[in-house]
Amino acid sequence: MHSSKPCFAVETHAMKEVVTNTNGLIQQPGWSAEIFSHDRDEPASPNVVWPRDVPHEEQLREEVVGHESPILVAQDSDNGDNPPRHGSAPIDVILFSETMVRMHQYGLTLRDIQSLIPGRPIDGKVVEMVAVRNACSIQHLKHPLFWCLPPSFADDIMKDVGTQELADCYVPFWIKPSRFISHIFIPIEDIFMHWYCMVVDFGDMTVYHLDSYPDPNMVHDREQLIRKIMGKLHEIMTSETYGHLRRYIPGDLADWPVRRGQGVPNCNTSDSPSSWVISWLNSNGKFNASNISGVLEDSNIRGLTAISLVGGPFNTMASTVRIRARQWQRRSVV
Repeated sequence: MHSSKPCFAVETHAMKEVVTNTNGLIQQPGWSAEIFSHDRDEPASPNVVWPRDVPHEEQLREEVVGHESPILVAQDSDNGDNPPRHGSAPIDVILFSETMVRMHQYGLTLRDIQSLIPGRPIDGKVVEMVAVRNACSIQHLKHPLFWCLPPSFADDIMKDVGTQELADCYVPFWIKPSRFISHIFIPIEDIFMHWYCMVVDFGDMTVYHLDSYPDPNMVHDREQLIRKIMGKLHEIMTSETYGHLRRYIPGDLADWPVRRGQGVPNCNTSDSPSSWVISWLNSNGKFNASNISGVLEDSNIRGLTAISLVGGPFNTMASTVRIRARQWQRRSVV
């Protein structure tokens, strides 16, 4: 039996107070995002409608003047007759620099989360946090079926960080020794700030290069990096740091072929490479090389990502955000 208590998304009108507004808590008219339509444990089919006119920072600053946050108080700095009260901070600090998501050793501010608003470039910290979310989801398993590594792993490979240093950094949280690993997901950002993804499929003994914009001038360099990453993964997984399970690692892992995923992405549905990468970083570790969709519902993936990060079970700030969202929601009714 599922709990009858409505989920956070419903309680706060599907996080509209979190993604676009001051402290994540001021309502905006015209917003609807019925992503989680019943209880917390069972997500419904996404049907996200974002506001047509999303307020920018200047507009948000104007809207919050005179509104008192339940935790922080900010006043107009030009009003010399009313000095800041205890706990106050500059309005832009309160609005956009406040941490809303905290997982493991990583955090997202409201400004970072607002990059998920359609039409805006998604901040790389959001892609990183999606990887953190996926990594958190396997920590309770003795033998996880998949890993999702952070973008910093590819960065470290490009910087020629040594194998032992990599192993000390990424084992066991990111690379948790397992006898039954089936997929490894690694998001990569190149020097031109273009995102793509590599997926290691142990069933096919193949590495897939997933890219929304496979520029012929860049594909060779990207796949060279992928091969280099595979070599380092093999070294880490056969090192003493990995433990006794290293004997189950395929000896030819570093030599597996690199192939491009079937289903060329239709950039008419989304021209955001980071949106595509987030969609490929499946939270359940599922991947089917013969069924890679070339269509992406950009607004849906952004809305689902916002909710899973802010209201998900691995965000240590979730309870605080819920409490404050309800407080602001009650104020708006009054």
